[in-house]
Amino acid sequence: MGTRPRHRPERLGEKLLEIRNALGLSQSELLKRLEADEDLAFTASLEYESDKREPPLWLLLAYGARCGLSTSKTLSTTTWICPTNFPATSTTAASTQAPPRRR
Repeated sequence: MGTRPRHRPERLGEKLLEIRNALGLSQSELLKRLEADEDLAFTASLEYESDKREPPLWLLLAYGARCGLSTSKTLSTTTWICPTNFPATSTTAASTQAPPRRR
């Protein structure tokens, strides 16, 4: 193994917080939606959102599967997720209209 530190996606914690806020969920509600409430402690999501810890790959994949968001958008340093282009998967997010799709 090398001695250089592993690359970490920039602003990942901010993005995870933005996703949760766009869905209108508490941290415990999000963990339930991701089916991670039995595997992760409530404090783990706080640490992920504040960039104190990096979430495991299976959790990032669960964001995509359960929240309708691609993992590449979540990890991208150039793509910023905002409620106007976030999929409406809850009553709170549904109140924000999504842009029309191009045909």
